[in-house]
This record gives sequence, structure tokens and C-alpha cells, in this order.
Amino acid sequence: MEMHHTYAHSIIALTLLLSLAAASAQAQDAEAPPVTQPSAPPADAPAEAPPAEESGEQPGDLPTDPAPAPAEPPPEEGRLSASMSLDDFAGDGDSTDDGSPLQSGSGFIVGAKVGGGIGTSEFGATFVLELEVGYALPFANRALELFVSGQYTQPETDGVEGSPNPSLPGDGSFKYEVTQQELSWTLGALYRIDIGSDLLMPYGGAGARMYMLNTKVKGDASGEAFGENEETQNDFGLVLLAGVDIFLGPGALLAELSWGYAALDGYIMRDTDVGQLNLAVGYRLML
Repeated sequence: MEMHHTYAHSIIALTLLLSLAAASAQAQDAEAPPVTQPSAPPADAPAEAPPAEESGEQPGDLPTDPAPAPAEPPPEEGRLSASMSLDDFAGDGDSTDDGSPLQSGSGFIVGAKVGGGIGTSEFGATFVLELEVGYALPFANRALELFVSGQYTQPETDGVEGSPNPSLPGDGSFKYEVTQQELSWTLGALYRIDIGSDLLMPYGGAGARMYMLNTKVKGDASGEAFGENEETQNDFGLVLLAGVDIFLGPGALLAELSWGYAALDGYIMRDTDVGQLNLAVGYRLML
């Protein structure tokens, strides 16, 4: 009887231990997450968006395309070089930055000349002094200039009158010397020719000229002076000129060849002219 009770107690203890072990296993199974195999997405399913931490987008935001990178501007040096090349070949007539004072200035010109001349009729050599004021018109690269000039020369001539004059002592012949003071005013125009040089510019011109003449004559017969006579008169003629400007500083050095002409028929000098070929150098200040 006593053995029967001991056996019963053993069976009860074993049953309790098995119950505790089963309960412990069920508790562990409840705490562990179920293991599932990942399922492949459908073939046409869109790719999942990256997590918010990696893409910078919040859940629910619509996807946006990234902004395109700004295009790099062309190099400034290249554009400047191309612009300069185009300007050089264009030859814009309105441009004032041409390197010459003629085109960069206001167009007003003041000049002075000095030189020498030789008469083409009866008169001989003379000095030449001239002042000039002009204006280069504002078109065609200021190639056309209108000018006013004043020139002073003093040619001379002399000779012997061989026709006998009974009123004169000796053999009736006499010697004479004529000095002609010429103040001439010219209204004209000159045109400068562009030869593609920044240093030289040849020109040609023409004008109407008024001569204000004061003629003085003195003579002697057989060494005896018989006085001095003087005559004044005005005559009209023309002048032709050609030269070259050599740009230097605020203006240009110049070398000029000119020929002036007017008929002359007075009391002292009869049936002749005041034609004269002049060569002068000077400087034009281009304001």
C-alpha cells in the first residue's frame, strides 16, 4: 500500500514537470517572430522607392526629377576675340576708335605751313607762309574736309627794258625790279584717301582763290634812280593741291604740293599771271 502511494507521487511529479516544460516552450514560441520566406514581386510591379533617410523624401511625397545642371557659359576671352575680329573686318564707318586723331576728334582742324615756291610766269622764287582752318565732315570716316586758308608770298622779278626812251638819260634803256606782295584767301575742299594705313593718308583738293596784290616797281637809267611806283589790285583764280598726312600726336605732319593761278593785267605788270608752284611742310592739329 505504501509502495502504491510512492508510485503515484512519482507519476504526479513527472506530469507536473512535463506540463511546466510544455508551457515554457509555448512561451518562447510566442515571443519569437515567425520566419517567413520573401515573396518575389510581380514582373510589372514598379521598383520600391528608397527609404526616406536615403532619398531625402518624406513618405507620401511625389517623386520629382532632379534639376538639370546649368550650362557652362562660353569663355569670355573667346567671345572678345571673335568680337574684335568681326570689328576689324567690318570696318564700321561710325567707329571713332580707329587709332587716328582725324576720326577720334571733333573734326575741327587748325594747321600751319611753311615752304617755298617758284613762279610759272615772269616771277621767280619766294617763301610761302600759310594758315589753315578746316572741318572734316562727319561721314565717310571724315575723309572730306572743307577749309579756309590764308597764304602770303612775295615773289620778285627784274629785267632790262631795251627799247630806247629819249626822256631817260644815257642810251634811254633802264633796269627795273618788281616785288609783288600776294595775300591770297582760299575756300576749298580736300579728300583724304584711305590706303589701309594707320600712319599715312594721302589727299587731294581744290579751291577758289582770291589774290590781293600789291605790286612795287623801282628802276634806274644809267645808274640814276627815277623813283618807285606801287599798284594794288584784286584778282580771282584757283588752286590745286596734293599731299600726305603723317599722323603724329594729336594731329598730323604734312607735306604738300600746290599750284595756284590767276591772270594778271595791270599798269605795271601787263598781260601775265601769278601762277606759282609751291612745296610746303607743316602740321595739322586735329581737335
